[in-house]
Amino acid sequence: MNGESILNSVKNAGLNPTTRVNAISVGIASSQLLTAGLQAGVTYIQYQENLKKLEDNSIGETIRYEIKRDVQFGFYKVVAGFTNTINELLKFADLTLSQAVRTFITNRASLSTLVNGVFKISAGAVGVMGIISSVISIAEGCFLFAKGMQKSGAVGTALCIAGGLQVISGIASLAQSIGLMLSISIFSGPIGVAIFVFALVAQLAIAIIQSIYKDESDDWNKMQIWFNNCLFGTKSSDKGIAYAETFDSMALEINDFMAALINLHAVIQLQEKPIYYQEQMRLYKQTKLHNDKQTKSGRPTGPTSIAHLCREIYISFILPNYDEKQSEYKGMLRFFDRNNQETVALKITKGKEFPILEFANGSPEDLLIKRQEPLKPADLPTTLVPSKVGRIELYKKATDSENNELNYFQVFYKVGEFCYLSIEEIYLQLNYWPKGQTSQNSQNKIIDNPPLMIYYTYKNHHSLVMGF
Repeated sequence: MNGESILNSVKNAGLNPTTRVNAISVGIASSQLLTAGLQAGVTYIQYQENLKKLEDNSIGETIRYEIKRDVQFGFYKVVAGFTNTINELLKFADLTLSQAVRTFITNRASLSTLVNGVFKISAGAVGVMGIISSVISIAEGCFLFAKGMQKSGAVGTALCIAGGLQVISGIASLAQSIGLMLSISIFSGPIGVAIFVFALVAQLAIAIIQSIYKDESDDWNKMQIWFNNCLFGTKSSDKGIAYAETFDSMALEINDFMAALINLHAVIQLQEKPIYYQEQMRLYKQTKLHNDKQTKSGRPTGPTSIAHLCREIYISFILPNYDEKQSEYKGMLRFFDRNNQETVALKITKGKEFPILEFANGSPEDLLIKRQEPLKPADLPTTLVPSKVGRIELYKKATDSENNELNYFQVFYKVGEFCYLSIEEIYLQLNYWPKGQTSQNSQNKIIDNPPLMIYYTYKNHHSLVMGF
């Protein structure tokens, strides 16, 4: 803010009729405009990349949760970046406009009022977005510190230091932004400059720390994770749990090796909207009944809609070496509450055109509302609304860009909608038989083939910002 408060900056913003072009001031303004533009551009590219990641059907909801958070923060960063760029552009225009144009604008009251109003709005928006950016920086620092706490060794320590630095610099920047908005002079002098320099140095240090102390295990594939956790592995990562030296654990280890070898994959994804089945949900019926009683007694009622508390849930499978005539799969989707009690159990089995969904015996049917007709996957944008789904679905052999079939089968399918209030964990288990559930041995006897098993768990983050 060049040593002045935000209120004064807004007050003084406008086209200056007496400005004279100065090479030094124009050079400084040009560099500030270029810096602001580059920062805005980089932020926008990162935002678009995160949006594209959310379209990937193979990413599980645990990772998607972090990407969604980055998208939310990224949106405000993009707005802040382009707001700052526009403000710098206006400053640059004020310095470089010819005297004839400047005189033309100032001599016409309505045009001058409009132009000066744009300058004032821009200056005010920059001040507000500075506060929002500082709050986001503090939140990102907290998440970075929490991530460091989950890591071990030098990487964990480095991430904690980086997170702490970001929190401190964010708090300092927030204090400065609020101080400037309230016209507290101490933040517009040397202390303000010191805070700005500290925040700049802190961001540079954070970037260097994150580039040097990067956890390579974050980029591991399934085989690398298995080798790390096996009996002869280093067990040096936070990815998964090391196998114990027992017969049961050895059997699980062999299963996981085979699943990783062929790249068997199963995850769940959650989608916030659209929600189509809320009126069939238990919470909606309870809320409506309560509101009806309140209305009859003449008391005020709250909203009946619970759509903001509901989620679509999708299953995503990659089934390698799939043969439509032989291969079989069976899955189980389980919901657990905060007391670790199973609240919902939904069976998923192979169907010819779509997965077959059935509630397990005794499972309630009003917490998770099972997918209803039409059951055929919505594979075109025009079929999304009629099929009551929010994402393009897949239930077919994978193909390459030239439409040649690949050696795996894709399943991306909405299984229903649920309300998350008391749900703590969603657990998915998939059993897969590439060669069928039974086969004939050398003695012409029918034997049961053991399945390959894979598991996926998503836990509620209890976030007031993100929800489930």
